[in-house]
Amino acid sequence: MKKLLCLSLVIALMSGAFSIVASAMPDRNSISAPTTVSANDGSSFTQFSEGEWPNVLVGMRDTWGNVVIPPIYREIRSFANGFAVVAVGSWEYLQWGMINTTGYVVIEPGYFEARDLFMIERLLALPDDVVIPANIEALHWNYVRRIVQPRQYMEIFDIGTGVTYRVRSFAHGNHADVETVDAWNTELHLYTFGGVQTWGGRPVWVTFGGRSFAAAIHSMQHDVSTIQNNNMDGHICLHFFGSTNNFSNRDMYGHVIAESIRVSQLAGTAAWLRSLSEYTPSPPGYVPPPIYAPYDPIFGAPEAFFPAGPSPRVRIDGVFVNIPQGDQTSIIVDGRTLVPLRAVMEALGFEVHWDGKFNGAALFRYDDVITVIIDEYNMRVNGTYFSIDVAPRMINDRIMVPVRAIAEATGFEVYWDDYNSIVNIRTY
Repeated sequence: MKKLLCLSLVIALMSGAFSIVASAMPDRNSISAPTTVSANDGSSFTQFSEGEWPNVLVGMRDTWGNVVIPPIYREIRSFANGFAVVAVGSWEYLQWGMINTTGYVVIEPGYFEARDLFMIERLLALPDDVVIPANIEALHWNYVRRIVQPRQYMEIFDIGTGVTYRVRSFAHGNHADVETVDAWNTELHLYTFGGVQTWGGRPVWVTFGGRSFAAAIHSMQHDVSTIQNNNMDGHICLHFFGSTNNFSNRDMYGHVIAESIRVSQLAGTAAWLRSLSEYTPSPPGYVPPPIYAPYDPIFGAPEAFFPAGPSPRVRIDGVFVNIPQGDQTSIIVDGRTLVPLRAVMEALGFEVHWDGKFNGAALFRYDDVITVIIDEYNMRVNGTYFSIDVAPRMINDRIMVPVRAIAEATGFEVYWDDYNSIVNIRTY
């Protein structure tokens, strides 16, 4: 529990720039204020755990007590719009992924860093009526200021809260000097900063002229203004990549803009998740289409994102078995999952010895001795023969064996995750 509390504190500190501010949202008669919305399904799930620390694993039950997510995860966060962030692996090295309400893995654990998944979770939790700008561009201020028009009206999307407000620019020197267009938009702007004026910047996306850009903005009202009756005493500064302040000619907000760029690359994944049918099972072997984040001149073209693949995988006590790249992967034969003998059994703590004379392998672990022979429908466990309905076979110079038969013969529990094509083995 202490480790969970420490982990939560670290996550809170990492995501401080994006925290939902605690001040009350401004109200306006004809405008509905955005609020955090629970998922239509999954919000009623309750978490349960099995095992004792440090071997505890958690799952989810529905309102009627049925197990909807089996206890195979180290941690499951709350569902947001039908998706939840989960963790597998050891407490020292957790790997984070994402599942839907059926338990289907939509983002493979370890593909994203934890903070990126938490940001995707934040984007998913935004109300359905919040429109996230598409195709965010990360362009240098020297280019942006050539296309921005005098007295340009802009829409500012605050990434941390999902609030959008309008500003108008009036000067384009080292950066853009802007003002909110009226008192209502000033309230919205200050709401994103918790009602406080500060030189500290927040990551935002700016839209004008049909294009959207990564940027940062502060809330400290200062110097001249050009718009009357907007409850703003002066103006605020909007910074783009490469822009500087007026005094020291330094880039004061580059780190904030970098966060804006990073989140823009995650927004495409969040939009793709929203487009899925979250509340119905995905067919086994389903491979979603690749997702491409917008191209930007800093990071270049990102790789295609494939959240899941068709080959069955093996997970032991929450940790995936590593199959070396290029090796034979698991396959399904006659309804049984065959796995690479050496990779899986060594992960279970066995020593594996190949015996060419008998065309088979011997496995040793403490007092356990298992013998399997290629194309034989029997295996020997501690001197006793057990029949198996699918015989071991040699594929690409790797011995492939029926994992359930061997694991259960040595006293381990085996659970087949049909949605994700994962064999889960519990050794305690």
